[in-house]
Amino acid sequence: PSPIVINYSQASQPPPCRRAVAWLHGSLWNKLVRTQSIRDSHVSFVKGLNYCEDLLFNIKLLSCIHKVAYLDSAFYHYFNSINRISYTSSASKSWLDNHVKYQKEIEPLAVTIGKPWIRDTVHMNMLMGMIRHSAIDKSDFKKELKRTDVSWNTTGMSRNNKGLLYTAKYLSFPLSQKLYQWFMSTFRG
Repeated sequence: PSPIVINYSQASQPPPCRRAVAWLHGSLWNKLVRTQSIRDSHVSFVKGLNYCEDLLFNIKLLSCIHKVAYLDSAFYHYFNSINRISYTSSASKSWLDNHVKYQKEIEPLAVTIGKPWIRDTVHMNMLMGMIRHSAIDKSDFKKELKRTDVSWNTTGMSRNNKGLLYTAKYLSFPLSQKLYQWFMSTFRG
């Protein structure tokens, strides 16, 4: 397949970060990046961050470069299972600690590059992650809900995720966690 090239130096193109993040998966395994682009942008990984570190790296990099080329094809297929063994699927308080670290890195960056939608998306992802991780308790969820510096924006979310968020916010956080577990074991297990 031929690569699709997006040149952000052209005025008619949307800002690189939003368009590229929307089109390109956040992880690094599906990207080739010119070494010089990384050197020129001074982008690096955050020490000690074990959650979304690849997405954060990509957002930082995409906010510094003016041209992206990609292949609009899947060469790798990832299976997402409730029983998978990975850091992000484990139900532990360390997941929450890492997400908070990620938030602290991404939120100022989102403001600096003029992309508040990134901050709002991270907030909604954190709320959904709290529902997915059974070790997270109601008080942590309520604390995140009380934030006034982010939008409660469910645009683009699936009906199932919206239902879980509204259940957690207005009815019962533990019920939303149980519904998520039931959904995963029934439809994806």
